[in-house]
Amino acid sequence: MSKLRLDNPNLTFGFAGLGLIGGSVARSLRALYPSARILVMNRTVSHVTKALEDGVADAVTGEIGETFRDCDVIFICTPVARTGDCLEKLAGIVRPDAVITDVGSVKSAVCRQAEALGLTDVFIGGHPMAGSERTGYENSSAGLLKNKPYVLTPFAGTSKEKLNFMKELVQRMGSRVMILDPQAHDLAVAGISHLPHMAAASLVRTVMDNDTADRTMFSLASSGFLDTTRIAASSSEMWEQIAQLNPEAISRMLTLYIGSLQQLRDAIDSGNFKEVGKLFDMVRPYREALNRR
Repeated sequence: MSKLRLDNPNLTFGFAGLGLIGGSVARSLRALYPSARILVMNRTVSHVTKALEDGVADAVTGEIGETFRDCDVIFICTPVARTGDCLEKLAGIVRPDAVITDVGSVKSAVCRQAEALGLTDVFIGGHPMAGSERTGYENSSAGLLKNKPYVLTPFAGTSKEKLNFMKELVQRMGSRVMILDPQAHDLAVAGISHLPHMAAASLVRTVMDNDTADRTMFSLASSGFLDTTRIAASSSEMWEQIAQLNPEAISRMLTLYIGSLQQLRDAIDSGNFKEVGKLFDMVRPYREALNRR
């Protein structure tokens, strides 16, 4: 009988990488399955020894090896540019009755990599829609996933048994499951995650480059500017990789956003200030609805 059952208290989970998101998933699983075995691979082992001290991890290693053959579910939580390398190493190790998933914010490229490696029977793409400008296992928390969307991107031939297992596992962690096509996912996150991060960084640069010598803008910056640009403090390496893996969708959303800003600028330049008010009136119901979800 397959070990891949939610009522199995002795499941074995593997993690390739254990940063903010991976650590939060691992903490959630430890709370759900106290007797589970959790194996962690991190290139710099010293960065995740705290997971051993916390009792979240049972063993840590610096590379993916044969010990991962024992895993029922393997979460790839490395930077997205390294997901393909992890899949390649796991291809010769993973059991056919196990599941490999990931937590990256780009799905089309990763699913293509899994397909090329012949992993369509075991791989189900995943993306917890949670995060912070802070990184690393030390900032992880099981609460980070609570009430947040968690996207799964199965293949057309993914078994119902494995997909249902992952759906319920995600729900048990407190997240809200969404099933999406990889391309639909990538366009959606380009709009609600990738674009905001890049817009925030560009806004900070605009102010930084045009501040006065005595830094008047810096001195006056308060909650509006700080709230809008909080995510500009995110990892530069991560966002370079995301841009490389999801360029078409990001470019499309940037083009639409730039067009909206140009319309706003044109209205102000022409003295049509009512258009400014109309913009806020138009978007307010949508923004307020987000708070009621």
